[in-house]
Amino acid sequence: MADHRKVPPQSQAGGKVSAAGIPYSIDLSKFSSRLKALYSHWTHNKGDMWASADALAIATPPPSEDLRYLKSSALNIWLLGYELPETVMVFMKKHIHFLCSQKKSSLLEVVKKPAKDAVGADVMMHVKMKNDDGSSLMDSIFSAIHAVRSGGDSGPVVGNIAREAPEGKLLETWS
Repeated sequence: MADHRKVPPQSQAGGKVSAAGIPYSIDLSKFSSRLKALYSHWTHNKGDMWASADALAIATPPPSEDLRYLKSSALNIWLLGYELPETVMVFMKKHIHFLCSQKKSSLLEVVKKPAKDAVGADVMMHVKMKNDDGSSLMDSIFSAIHAVRSGGDSGPVVGNIAREAPEGKLLETWS
């Protein structure tokens, strides 16, 4: 007997499929336009609204049973279409760094070309293994941040989301 079940088509994000059989896909068109909007606002309002930040670090905590509104989660959903718990995103003029698990890295691979095309930024993946605290990966991100400081004797200015306390081992190490 033939199987007549509908199989979801492979998405433009590489066809990753969840345990429930639902394909994960990042809408690359929305990602590109929203990344452009973020970078444009950051560039044009750097001194006024972004505290002259050379980099923007967005750290999303692990999932919780508590109902909470987190700006980091909202940014994930707005930009990528998904909340990516236990993920650190660092936006810089020429690079975007993701510190995340292998599974999330696989999902995010598809944003490399759109990010380069949209804002000229290379996407760098830093894959944290399950039992690793991520500190060596964080060191490489910090080195990249220090390399792009805007000048002067002071260190780089890194913007973050105020009033979002770090939760979980990864974010506590990050802070």
